[in-house]
Amino acid sequence: MSEQSEHDVNDRRATSEAATDAVAQSSASRNTSDRTTTATMFETHEVFNQSPAFEDLNLATSDIPFMEAVKREGGASEWDRLTQLGALAGSREALELGRLANENPPRLKRFDDKGRP
Repeated sequence: MSEQSEHDVNDRRATSEAATDAVAQSSASRNTSDRTTTATMFETHEVFNQSPAFEDLNLATSDIPFMEAVKREGGASEWDRLTQLGALAGSREALELGRLANENPPRLKRFDDKGRP
């Protein structure tokens, strides 16, 4: 091998080692950085245009066309019972049960636990 090509090989080797050292140092400094820095790195902005949670509301009194129809059709005598039902149907628990029912549809069981139809 000529002196020039030996010199080129040594230069490439030195450049490669320097690059490897720089990457290792960068990685080490990232690993030892404060966790709060990582947490704040992904924060962008405060979200304020979201609707409130759809829970704990009275579905009867919040539906104006329903209220008008009940009064118009002579159901005013049952209004107290309807508002109780509306409060129950709009409760957090009832809405969660509905969500779970949608995620777990019914499954047909053709046989009982003993294998009988």
